[in-house]
Amino acid sequence: MNPKKVNKFFKDFAEENSYKDSIVEDVIDYYYKNVRELLTDLKHSRINIEGLGHLAAKPIIIEKSIVKLTNILSSHSTSTFKAYYNKKAMTSKLDKLIKLQEKILEQKEKKNIFFKNKKDEKHT
Repeated sequence: MNPKKVNKFFKDFAEENSYKDSIVEDVIDYYYKNVRELLTDLKHSRINIEGLGHLAAKPIIIEKSIVKLTNILSSHSTSTFKAYYNKKAMTSKLDKLIKLQEKILEQKEKKNIFFKNKKDEKHT
């Protein structure tokens, strides 16, 4: 089976549905731009992408990233403007990771409480 190239896919879809190639490409680019933003913003622990499924943040990877960024920031110099900008960006990412970790822990606690209550209801 030979996979289609992206440009060929745009053209075929546009011809079948009588749209311009540029419109189809712009719509798909816009959709995936939003998906990339959702993935990089670190605001949600689970993201559902239709046709692909659920993407979930892994707590272990988040924890390792937090430790790594903390270590880097502790010895990072801000002697130049670029170094200061990089430190500010890393600090922002660290804050987002910490908030995401807190959300994941909250969701885990809610899930445990929900199942514990459900289990208690069955036994009474």
